[in-house]
Amino acid sequence: MGRRSLLVICVLGYVLMLHIVYIEVINPEFYYFGYIYIPMSGMQWAFSLTLTSLGTILMPVSVSRPSQVVVWLLFLIVVVPCNFVPYYTLGHVDFSIYFFQIILFFSLFILTRVSKLPLLRIAGLYIHKKVFWCAVAVISMGFYAVLVHTFGFRFQITMLGDIYELREDYRASVNRIAGYSINWQSKVINTLLIAYGIANKKPGIALIGFIGQLFIFSITGHKSVLLSICMIFGFWFALRKSGKNFAFYFLLSYLGLAVISFFSAIAGSTLAVSLFVRRMIITPGMLSGFYVDFFSSHDRYHLSHSILGIFNENPYGKTPSFLMGQEYFGKSDMAANANVFADAYANFGPSGVLAFSLLLGGVLWLYDCIACSKPLIESSLFLSIAAWSLTDTALLTSLLTHGILLTLLVLYCFPKKEVERIERHHHDQFRPSYYRHSYLRERSRKSG
Repeated sequence: MGRRSLLVICVLGYVLMLHIVYIEVINPEFYYFGYIYIPMSGMQWAFSLTLTSLGTILMPVSVSRPSQVVVWLLFLIVVVPCNFVPYYTLGHVDFSIYFFQIILFFSLFILTRVSKLPLLRIAGLYIHKKVFWCAVAVISMGFYAVLVHTFGFRFQITMLGDIYELREDYRASVNRIAGYSINWQSKVINTLLIAYGIANKKPGIALIGFIGQLFIFSITGHKSVLLSICMIFGFWFALRKSGKNFAFYFLLSYLGLAVISFFSAIAGSTLAVSLFVRRMIITPGMLSGFYVDFFSSHDRYHLSHSILGIFNENPYGKTPSFLMGQEYFGKSDMAANANVFADAYANFGPSGVLAFSLLLGGVLWLYDCIACSKPLIESSLFLSIAAWSLTDTALLTSLLTHGILLTLLVLYCFPKKEVERIERHHHDQFRPSYYRHSYLRERSRKSG
């Protein structure tokens, strides 16, 4: 059996595990929150399994660029759930859902072709290592100063079951500057420290990043900040062999989370299922179904709530996330944030999904170009948390507010000495003397 066939079987096993967790745990425990279960018909199963299998065939088994890592993340957390969950949670499924799933397949095709494009070598600023890290430290201290000024200094880890009061305090105090500081510190600066520490075997630097994440969680109560730590370890586990067979390791990490969460629920605790399966995987699929169901028959935004607001009048007077919270959950103050594809559909319909996929593909290709002289594990880990926002946030918001563009800028400014060392190593590997001298050194060591 070839690796590609085995990968398809593994992904279908992942789908089966998600289905079991949904009907056995999520539906009974979270039915009140919209996680209902309507059995799928045979035709729906055949259609969804076919699209999932075809999508898996498009995916790379091994990765050599950060963009491929991001596409795998979107595939497992967004595309696969979108192929199934809307059938569970919608009382009626019309052609718009099937068509959206087909459009998702073509979006996946666009994103997977990014890694086939030739890279444009972009010379970074290559500033001195000490200058770079001093700048990072100053910026980080500035962000923390904003947080302490806004919320006060507190570093007490709250239990997950008791975070809702903490969130209320955070919402009452947060302002725009503090919000940007939290996002950029947690998704860019702390992630940079963790990625650099792990890739260069400097645990002290990685520990600073982890402690920073815990401090931000103690302020915001956002579970995503804690989940980001697990996410980084999942990426590291899959990338630790320089991207070889990444697909199997990455899929194994998510499948393992689903299995562990399921048995934890059997043992009496649904916390793991709620965090790792319901929130991280199932919810993007459910919300995508709601977005398509609504905006297939109602006016679309055309970015009237965003950058095109000066040209278009917002037809609802609120953002798509709050509109969905009101329409499908009956809560006008609830923000039902969806992923990059669902938000694109809310703005421009099926054509918007393809257009935003092209835009995202361009951003990922640009990141690949800047990252081509950096270690794969370092550049991929650095992008991972900012890119994770694509699974529950609009593309433009992910680029600006959640730090993808800032991540690009920081990578562009990566220290000169580090890049020269990496480039020298790659250059030496193509010199015949490199192998001759390596052979003589090895022979001398053995004889000695």
